[in-house]
Amino acid sequence: MSKDLKILSSDSYLELSKDQSQHFSADNREHEKLLKESCTLYVGNLSICTSEEQIFELFSRCGDIRNVFMGLDKSKKTPCGFCFVEYYNRADAENAMRFLNGTILDDHTIHTE
Repeated sequence: MSKDLKILSSDSYLELSKDQSQHFSADNREHEKLLKESCTLYVGNLSICTSEEQIFELFSRCGDIRNVFMGLDKSKKTPCGFCFVEYYNRADAENAMRFLNGTILDDHTIHTE
């Protein structure tokens, strides 16, 4: 997966997501169907200082956000550099993936999948 990739088609999103989900228990067709319908983005390479509020502020530029799920360190219960952003609709999630991938946030270049 290229970090320089800026604009993706809907099918490109599916291809990228396949790499990240090798432990999915349903069959491949069901998995592909769920990926094509998903409104949730993975956001990686976040600073451990990035807050949920900053994520909401940045990602809400692409549409209304249903929820943000911050990845937390198991023992410290502090942010550990990734989150999931859930939108109300697929089009907003795709726009965020296209336009916010490679954005600098808290001196980190974030990536979206």
